[in-house]
Amino acid sequence: MYVISGKNVVTYPFFNKRTFAMKAWEYRQIPVEQRFEQSKQIDPNTGCHNFLGFRTRQGYGKIKYKGKPYIAHRLFWILNKGEIPADKYVLHHCDNPSCFNLDHLFVGTNADNVADKVLKNRQYKPPKGKEHHRSMAKLSEQQVMEIKNLLKRGYRQADICRDFGLKRQMVSDIALGKTWAWV
Repeated sequence: MYVISGKNVVTYPFFNKRTFAMKAWEYRQIPVEQRFEQSKQIDPNTGCHNFLGFRTRQGYGKIKYKGKPYIAHRLFWILNKGEIPADKYVLHHCDNPSCFNLDHLFVGTNADNVADKVLKNRQYKPPKGKEHHRSMAKLSEQQVMEIKNLLKRGYRQADICRDFGLKRQMVSDIALGKTWAWV
């Protein structure tokens, strides 16, 4: 958005900023099918129809239709294939959030989406063990070794909690090897 003589004006990527500026309400008067066509960029390598309008931080296209905001690929599916069941999602085969090519979209559950993510190795795997950064750790490795030694010598977890200022669950997890197992 930019300002012309004190008024907010929305520009859209398919219009040249210098020659054409359109207010949001004027843009929404254009039929939604035409808005999709005008905001489409086809990637020749992947065949994705990338949405060039407003996008969320995650890269999903966002568009208003009949006064209600929609994620672009969901709205495109609804307009072309019909309603999406309440417990279903419109998912991407191509893993491109801005794509609204019907050949790249399918309807599935959240479990389908998670399984697809795991299959394509896109899930976050936090580092564990020694590779885990300990910038937020409440204990140092030396303190954990001391706790483990006290536990071996028969000290009660409640006493260790009091002495180290910890919650009982943390000491219990150390004793059971759920955390700090490599120490």
